[in-house]
Amino acid sequence: MAEIFVRYIMIKKDVNKEEFQLIDKVKQFFKENYDIDQLEGIINIEKGELSYYIKPNSDATRCFVSFVAKGHIRIISKAIEDVNYKLKSSKFRKYFYILKAYDGLSKYYCEKLYPKYSEYERKLRCMVLLIVTKAYGKGWVANTVKGELQKNVTTKARGNINRIPMEDILEYFDLSDLENYLFAPQEIDIAEFVEKELSPEKLALLDKAQICLLIKKARRPSCLWERIFTGVGNVEEWKEITKSVHDVRNCVAHNKKLSKEECDETLKTLKKINSKLDAEIDAIIVQEIEDEKKIDILGNFAFTTQKLKIEQSEHIGMDILLKEFSRKVKELATPIEKKWQSEISEVLKKSMNSEVKRLYEDEYHKNISQVVNAITLNDNWKNISDEIKKLKKDMAIEQEQINAIRLATKFEKFEG
Repeated sequence: MAEIFVRYIMIKKDVNKEEFQLIDKVKQFFKENYDIDQLEGIINIEKGELSYYIKPNSDATRCFVSFVAKGHIRIISKAIEDVNYKLKSSKFRKYFYILKAYDGLSKYYCEKLYPKYSEYERKLRCMVLLIVTKAYGKGWVANTVKGELQKNVTTKARGNINRIPMEDILEYFDLSDLENYLFAPQEIDIAEFVEKELSPEKLALLDKAQICLLIKKARRPSCLWERIFTGVGNVEEWKEITKSVHDVRNCVAHNKKLSKEECDETLKTLKKINSKLDAEIDAIIVQEIEDEKKIDILGNFAFTTQKLKIEQSEHIGMDILLKEFSRKVKELATPIEKKWQSEISEVLKKSMNSEVKRLYEDEYHKNISQVVNAITLNDNWKNISDEIKKLKKDMAIEQEQINAIRLATKFEKFEG
């Protein structure tokens, strides 16, 4: 059951010096269209209720007409839209101006779309951060936030961009900023370009084709999407995707007029985009995991689970490790488990005498048990890091293993 409130202001027009009372013309509208002539009452609609109220102003040049509709939104939205259509097309319009002072129907449509827009913008930022940090690491801000965009960020933050925490940078982007960040051509300082890229020293090392290519790039600089997002999809396709929901997003954000058709179409588009973003984010994360050394993840997974019992026998210990790891991976990400299932045995066979075996040698059992308890009983990342540093010192463990332990700890944290 929904309830929608709409209010209109009627302002009297001058009609060829014709004498008439505004309130009478408004009542005539209701009489002709709904066969009612009272200042308030109920208009019969199918499976719903539409109440109306006419209130004259003391100076007789204005009056106020309000509607309250109750019922299923599909029914009452049609009723209110019908009232609006009849008001605008009525022959009585020559007697008064019609201003919609409060549009409860647009309010309903905006509130319906707002959560989907919130989801869309958060997921878009998530995807952007995953890709730019992979491409540029901790230098992603310096390499990608430049020119006018950098000025916008510093203006909004009221401070030097270098003093803004890295995790807060995108918080200063509105949707237009984010779209420009992805799709606007890279800003190129021609004087700096000529000095650095076309210096006499560099020109002497380039042939004609290479020089032409550099000039072409300067004339048509690529956007960030073309440089590092091509794996996600075609730049023109994604520009069209973001553009298709941008204008309606402004209506939603600023509580402006919105029709049922715009709402329905945008809702459909946002659902499609959000699903696409989910798929891209999952694919990026899976790829990140696939790029890690599988042997390090397998060998050090024991450090982050209390359930794994290290047996005296190397071969028994390996068997338990395989079973436990397979179960863990299945819980975390079935697609990854499927992809790795055929690789796990082969990797371990080749590594029986290297790092994995080393983890199960008797001299490590005591220290491993201690660090397992320290890590798994503590949910504070700083304390976990401290334990890992101590482990590195005590056991002379290699940095490669330390990186794998950190990754495995992230797995455990993600699962919880």
